[in-house]
Amino acid sequence: MVRYTGQSHNIITIPSKPIPTGYKVWAVAQKGYILSWLWHSKGTRPVEIGKVPSTLGYNKTVATVPYLLRLLPKQPRESPYIVWLDNLFSSTKLFGYLHKLGYGATSTACTNSGICAKFVSQKQADKKKDNIPWGTLYSAPTISNDVNQFA
Repeated sequence: MVRYTGQSHNIITIPSKPIPTGYKVWAVAQKGYILSWLWHSKGTRPVEIGKVPSTLGYNKTVATVPYLLRLLPKQPRESPYIVWLDNLFSSTKLFGYLHKLGYGATSTACTNSGICAKFVSQKQADKKKDNIPWGTLYSAPTISNDVNQFA
């Protein structure tokens, strides 16, 4: 969020954010420097996003990730970009799509993001009774075998 309290149709208020009112901006950054960005327009979501690929479920919010990555300089195939995402974006659909485009990606995930069902049930059981020992690591590939999930 970019703080702004004047009058504009595109001002957004999200009470839970540290800067609750202003312009919402989607950015791709490295080491604290913004490399490229998109404005969020009230009612239409991110500006400039055209047709959203069906593999992403027509989700314009998630589609901002590959769109912003395409704005970066071309990267040699032997050293692709690795993207670290907020859990707002993380889903196995997005990670599979990014993999096909040649990007690596990692993130934390919410239990409703399409992750392995076994991980979701283990998380729910562990919330009720702390039964997973500290430091335990689980992994499972997606059905398509192009995304590896860790818990």
